[in-house]
Amino acid sequence: MLQGKWDDAIAMFNTLLRSYPNSELAPAARFYIAQCTYNSGQYVRAIDLYRQFLADYPSSSLAGQAIEAIQDAYINLGQDSLAVEVAREYIERNPTSEQSAQIAFRTTDIFVRNRDFSSAIKEYERFIEQYPSSRYVPDALYGLLKSLLELGKADDAERVLRRLVQHYDSSQATELALVDMATYWASNSFSQRADSLFSVVMTRYPGTQSFARAAFERARIALARGDSTSALALWRLATTGAGEYAYQAYYRLGMWYRERGSSDTARAMFRPIIGYNDNPPLAAEAAYRIGELWQREGNCAAAADTFSLVLDRFEGIEDWYTLSLLGLAECAETQGDRAKARQLYQTIMILRPDDDFGRTAAARRRRLEKRP
Repeated sequence: MLQGKWDDAIAMFNTLLRSYPNSELAPAARFYIAQCTYNSGQYVRAIDLYRQFLADYPSSSLAGQAIEAIQDAYINLGQDSLAVEVAREYIERNPTSEQSAQIAFRTTDIFVRNRDFSSAIKEYERFIEQYPSSRYVPDALYGLLKSLLELGKADDAERVLRRLVQHYDSSQATELALVDMATYWASNSFSQRADSLFSVVMTRYPGTQSFARAAFERARIALARGDSTSALALWRLATTGAGEYAYQAYYRLGMWYRERGSSDTARAMFRPIIGYNDNPPLAAEAAYRIGELWQREGNCAAAADTFSLVLDRFEGIEDWYTLSLLGLAECAETQGDRAKARQLYQTIMILRPDDDFGRTAAARRRRLEKRP
């Protein structure tokens, strides 16, 4: 169906070219014929069409986009070296244009994707030297830092970080570089250096994802040295940030209080996670844990409501879905509804016949049948 869509578009542009060959729209029509060919997956043919377009309209405002499309086509064909070559040819002909800077910067991704970090470092350094005023320089410095860290060249990465902080203090690249540098030190057991740098991140970027991650990582460092009081405080700070690590901090707090019998506080920590859409397994577990805590306290009505929420919202999260079915079955038993319990156990046996969940359900159903 999509192929027909692109074929129809190509036919329309060809009709335009035949009817108005000298129109000022002709270059754009030629470009979009190549684009439609690319979109239809005919990469070799698309490369030929883009090259013909560039030969006929080398000064077109669409020339840079054509080069990028040729690069992408070569990448899709698994010919990365040709993708690099076509970029260099264009840059050599147009060394000072902003489009060349953009193409040069995106070319570095080819080396990073192939994990050729030595070549990536050279490309980033070449880019920064050739285009010192480009808007892509902060991102290039960040890419350089990451590539250096991949090769374990931490001292060189630190120098790049200082350059980012000095010249591009307000750039997001600087924020990300600080986090990555701190994470590198933490993962290589330089806890004090990591903690110090994460502290800088927290000071500079309150309320952000970086803040949450920095606080969360500092909590991990505190726990490693046996300082649970600081870890708890840092987890709480992390929840004032944003993103994944804020919700992971809520989870850690919830589990901490759950394990210590502080059910109300644990539930308060788990509740915000339920609405976190970017990590459904975490949200499903948080909902289950709330039901589990109600069940421990003998409040089967509240537990059943929460387990039912898991079934309604997290059907695809198999383990927590199944555990919630088990929880509902246990609640039904407690409330004397043996028929419902039997049905729920049977459902689990059908859904999970060959694992521990299914075997547990089967055992509990047998136990239920033996009761007078």
